[in-house]
Amino acid sequence: EGEMSSSQPLFIAVGGVVVNALLFAIFLSLSRQQQRTAASAREAARLLDEVSEAHRFANQIIETATVMVVGLDQNGRILLFNDKAEQVTGYRRQDAMGQDWLALMVPAAHRGAMSEEFRRLRTRSAASDELVCPIATATGEERMIAWRNSVVVEKAEVLATLSFGIDITEERRLTAELARHQAHLEDLVIERTAQLEAARLAAESASRAKSDFLSNMSHEIRTPMNAIVGMTNMAQISLAEHDYGN
Repeated sequence: EGEMSSSQPLFIAVGGVVVNALLFAIFLSLSRQQQRTAASAREAARLLDEVSEAHRFANQIIETATVMVVGLDQNGRILLFNDKAEQVTGYRRQDAMGQDWLALMVPAAHRGAMSEEFRRLRTRSAASDELVCPIATATGEERMIAWRNSVVVEKAEVLATLSFGIDITEERRLTAELARHQAHLEDLVIERTAQLEAARLAAESASRAKSDFLSNMSHEIRTPMNAIVGMTNMAQISLAEHDYGN
């Protein structure tokens, strides 16, 4: 019993050391966990800042782009509509967002064909990602747009379509006007060529008529002239004989 009493302080001391060691280990583990958590939080914050900056930069590019940028969801509703799209269509962004693109922008006569084109694009069975089609502006005017389309894909699923459009209405108008002028010029050239050909034929006909006239007149004049010359010769001979006889 005495030995037990003398051992108790040692056991208590050892127990205290073990408890302190365990507490220190727990504290160290918690400290390291906090450090890892803080590091993870800093990394997450850094990544979030990078994503936010990339998102801000992408938005800046989209909004300052000189082409229309339009994004549609799987149902064809507008998700993205930049400043240039507002300028060309006359629709404000807040009025266009969430609207059905085909119903809002595409003239009724072209909706069927356009719906099929976007279906093929979303199923990635389209032969080309380039497309030219008219849109109806907020004022009812039709503008011809050349589109370059792409799809946003995640895990083999098409989530949205992204389209970049250029207004080629004036280019088309100038091309058509140039074609009309060219056709008119060709008509004038054909008409003028026909006139020149007719004038040439008329000149050749007049030249032949003149030649025929001169030939006939020469013949008509030559015959009496021959007679006159012959009579003159006979008169000269007669006069010569008369003078000789005297």
